[in-house]
This record gives sequence, C-alpha cells and structure tokens, in this order.
Amino acid sequence: MNNKMTIAFKISTLGLLALLVGCPGKPVHDDKQLIQPVSVEDSRSGHDWINLANQSSGTLRAEYLLNSVAAFIRNNDFVFTDKPMASVFTLPLTDTQIKRWKLYQGILLTHEEKFEQALKLFAEITPDNNEQVFKASDQQLLLLWYSNAYRLSGNFIEAAKKRIALSKLLIIKQQQQKNIDAIWHILNIPTAEYLSLFNQSTLSDRVLVGWIELALINKRYAGQPRELMQAIEVWKSRFSAHPAQQMMPTDLSSISKAQLIHPVKIAVFLPQTGKLAASGKYIRKGIEAAFYKLSEKSDNTIQSQPELKFYNSNVEDIQSLYLQAKNDGMEFIVGPLRKSAITSLIENANIDIPVLALNMLNKPDNSEIPIYQFGLPVENEARQVAEKFWSKKLNQAAVLVPDTTLGDRALKAFKEQLQRLDGKVTIARHYVSGQDYSKVVRALLAIDDSKKRYQELKKLLGTSIEFEERRRQDIKGIFLFSNAEDGRRLKPLIDYYYAQDLPVFSTSRIYHGASPGRRDRDLNKVYFIDIPWLVSQNKTPSKSSTPQQNIYSKTAIDKEKLKKIWPKTVTGKNARLFAFGFDAFNLIEQLSVLEAFTHQYLKGKTGRLYLNSQKKIARDLPWVQFNKEKIRWIGYLDDQNKEETDRKK
Repeated sequence: MNNKMTIAFKISTLGLLALLVGCPGKPVHDDKQLIQPVSVEDSRSGHDWINLANQSSGTLRAEYLLNSVAAFIRNNDFVFTDKPMASVFTLPLTDTQIKRWKLYQGILLTHEEKFEQALKLFAEITPDNNEQVFKASDQQLLLLWYSNAYRLSGNFIEAAKKRIALSKLLIIKQQQQKNIDAIWHILNIPTAEYLSLFNQSTLSDRVLVGWIELALINKRYAGQPRELMQAIEVWKSRFSAHPAQQMMPTDLSSISKAQLIHPVKIAVFLPQTGKLAASGKYIRKGIEAAFYKLSEKSDNTIQSQPELKFYNSNVEDIQSLYLQAKNDGMEFIVGPLRKSAITSLIENANIDIPVLALNMLNKPDNSEIPIYQFGLPVENEARQVAEKFWSKKLNQAAVLVPDTTLGDRALKAFKEQLQRLDGKVTIARHYVSGQDYSKVVRALLAIDDSKKRYQELKKLLGTSIEFEERRRQDIKGIFLFSNAEDGRRLKPLIDYYYAQDLPVFSTSRIYHGASPGRRDRDLNKVYFIDIPWLVSQNKTPSKSSTPQQNIYSKTAIDKEKLKKIWPKTVTGKNARLFAFGFDAFNLIEQLSVLEAFTHQYLKGKTGRLYLNSQKKIARDLPWVQFNKEKIRWIGYLDDQNKEETDRKK
C-alpha cells in the first residue's frame, strides 16, 4: 500500500469515527505547561497553526492542523480541538501523521474520561521495545497522557512507570519537580496492600521499587513524623542512586532541615493550686501516662525516659518560675496553662529554652522565639464545622449558640471561616440555657414569619384560606453549638419545626464523652467532631470506612488499664484533658520534625496535630454522627476530600 493514504480509510478500519463527535468532557488533570515547547515551531499557538493550514494543502495542511491540536492540548484548550481533528479526515496522511492523530485522539478520549479506549490507542502507537516514535514534544505528551489514562483507570503502577519514563525526557528543573511530585501523588493514592503486591513483582526495576518502598514508608509512618524521617534516612542508604535522591517530592523535600531533639530534663508548668488545679491534675495524668508508656511505647523502659519535674504554675511571676527551671538545668518546658502567663513568656525576649505552652493566644506571635502553643480552643472546632459545610456545598447556614462569651467566640470563628469559603451565615440566634428553647428555634427558622404572611393574606382576601406553617427556605444546614443537655432539647424542636431535612452539625461540646444511651436518641443524626480518644472506642464503621481509618484500635487495651488506675481519664470532660496532656508530652520530640515537614502530622489522642508557621499546633478532628444509641464513625474531612479529589483527578 502507498505510504500516503487518506485518514478516512484508516478510520473506517479502526471504527473510531464516532469518537470525534460530542463536546470535550471536564478536565481531569492539572498538567498545563508541564510539556513546554521544545522548538520555535512548537511555540506557535493553535490558532497560528490553523491560519497556516488554511494557506496550505495536502499533507502539509494536515501537518499544520495536527500541530494546532498539539498546541491546544498543551494549553488545555480542548474546546478548539474538534474542528482541526475532523478536518484531517479529508486529507492524505503519512504513517507518522496517522500515529500523531491517534496520539491526540487518545489524549482527547482521556480528557473525556474514556480511558479504556484511550489506552488501546496509546498501545497501538507504542512499540513493544518502548522505542521513541515521535519528536520530543509529542513523545512527552504520549507518556504524560498515557500515565493519566492509567491513573484514572486505577492502574497506578503503570501510571507511575510512564511518569518515570517521562522524567528522562524533561530538562527544565521546574518540570522535573512537577513530574516527581506527580509520581509521588500517584503512588500515594492506592493502599499499602496494593503497593506491596507489586513491590515483589517489580524487583528488576530498581527505580520503580524505590518509589514503591518510599510510598510504603510514607503510609506506614503516617502520623509519626519523627519515625518517618528516620525511615527515609534508611531508605536513602538503600537506594543511593535513586532519582528521588537528587530531587525529593515536595512533601518530603524539607527533610534535611529537620533536627532530632531528645531533651533529658523536662519541666512541666501546671497549676497545682487555685481554680485551674483540677484541670492541671488530669493534664498531668496524661503527661505521666505518656511518660510511662502505658500506650504506644510500652516496650520502652522507664530508665530510657527523660527526667520529669513538675512546677506549680499558680504563681504571680511566671518569669521567676522560668528562671528557676533554667537554673535546675531543664532543657524543655511544657506549660504554662494560663494565657496571661504565656503572654508574659512571649514578651520576654530572653527565652532560650523551648516551651510548649498549653493554651493558644488569638494574636500572631514572633515565630523566632522558641515558644510553641498547643490548646483546645473552641475556634479551632468552629472553623472545622465551617469547612464541613463547604465540603458538602452548604453555603447558607443558620447558627444557634448560647448567649455566652464562648458562644460568641464560636459564632465569630464559624462565620469568618464560612465567609472565606464563599458561604454566609443567613441567620444566627442566641439561646439561654434552661429558658424557652421553642421561641428561639421558631425565630431561627422564621416560623412566625409564615404565620404573619398568612394573616396579611387573609386580611387582604377577606376570607379564610388553608394554612400550614413553613420554615424559611434560604438555609442549607444548621450549626448547633451546645452542650449535650441543651442539644437534647434543641434538636427535637428543630425537627418539629419542619427542619428535619436539614443537616445539623456541632462540636465536641455536644458529646458528654461516655457511651451513648437512650437519652442521646434526641441527638439522632447530628454530626459532630471530637477527639479520637473518646469517639473511636464506640465507633460503628460506616460503609465507606477502611481498615486505615481504625488507627486507634490499640488504645482499647490502654483504656482497660487506665480504667483500673484513673477511671475518669477514659470518659467525660476529664478524658479530653488527659488526652491533651498525653499529646503534649509526645509532641516534645516531634516538634522539630513537624516544623520541617509542614505537610506531616502527629497522630494524637486529641486529633491529627500539625504545626503552622507561627509555631501553633493545629488540630484536625474526626467526624462522627449520633446514630440512634450509637456513634457512627465518618472520619477525617481531609481523608474524605482526598478520596473525592482522587476520584476526580
């Protein structure tokens, strides 16, 4: 057969004509400009190539039209690809041009989420020996979109292989880093079990094995940043020639900045007298539990632990207490608890011993001073509720808060965060605990407004008409900030006044901290966040939950021990203080690593703990839901969003 033939003949044999009709689907990637132009010709725009094609004929016209398609693809302008792709039908093409057409058609199919058809086309134009068949820019496009099609169809190993091959063709450092990050992202989508299956079957491919093992390390030590850093150092020694040695994924690139610390003498500033002494008592128990390794690190001996010394922080001059600890040779300080004492320490420019304060100030602080802040502020939880609204596309909220300073703080934090996410608080009402709840719920839902409109209409018409009370329709969800007692009275009223179809969200205050019982039936279907230490032991896994979500299962053994020693540390509000102290102690050796690994977190009893640029610990709490007389585990919002993102990418 002649080298030149019409594309129409080829299409009839391939049965692909139908694939050209219809509009492009939604974008399924974010690789704009990953493939940069490699020649002057490649730098032309798609419209420039179409202009040249309009002045040409035959195979030259076909070449220009194909060039226009390539340019549009590189710029993610898929809407302009249909016409030049269709115009190619009428022209004679060389074998190379036919392969180019198949390449671009495979890309368009991937973009339209027709992955199986795309993979067949890519396979047709890829030699068995993987020899390069296109010019550099097209070869890069082939590997990039071949990888995308594999990833989106769930074949993560092959997707990573194509990206690894692509890395050999990239010259610009920025492109190389973006491709490295893509490999890292691909291999962090599947489970550890999935990766382990291929880890043994790909031993001949040392680069791929290295990537898989690095991803397995990342999964194995999730929530353990110090241990992750140590494991990566071991990986580096095993894969000394691996490409990731020269260019680490961005998430891990700050590893060289981390310095492991292990203070030998630790001071603990807690109130042993005064009105905060009771809180200090349970925080201390948590610190001691972590110190003696009643939980995760029970295999260590007491002799391997640092020295702990407790100081009574119920003093007027916290500076003097700091100097006393310094003179005692202390190398790290946990506490104090009072905000005024923390402010006093921050204002002292001579602080040189690292301090983990056990409260959070609302103002920005000097990040140069070695004072870290860790607390359980209501604002943190209220902001997470706002983020839950956003994730569920609930952009109009009604808010019920108590008429207290704490209620105002929760309302302010929720409202500001929701506004940042392009949502709004449509209406907010304050209630007084123990007073007329019905009145405030009716006002929140504008029940009386519907009755008023009925009276006006009845007066206007001069006759009786059928009437049924209605709630307002401009709200999508309710933020109910209350304790368990108030919540049990407010939630039934919300349902009664025609809002049973609206989702209700709350904070940890709505959960008393003990196993749910009959009295919690009135809170049925309410979503709330709380610390893993309290909500994981009673969780009923949802249909979508995975084994990875059950990360706190081993704490059940710890709690059985603790019940015999300190019963009140397992349930109720004191359990939150206990968990807070437990995490505070475990944070000591993790702080420097968290400071370097900004995307990593410590898996704590009070949530996932991150360190921000102001040396403040941010907590991410899991979501659960009252489900009759049980609690249904939903999981962390980040995990839910990641699953949704991975499905769409």
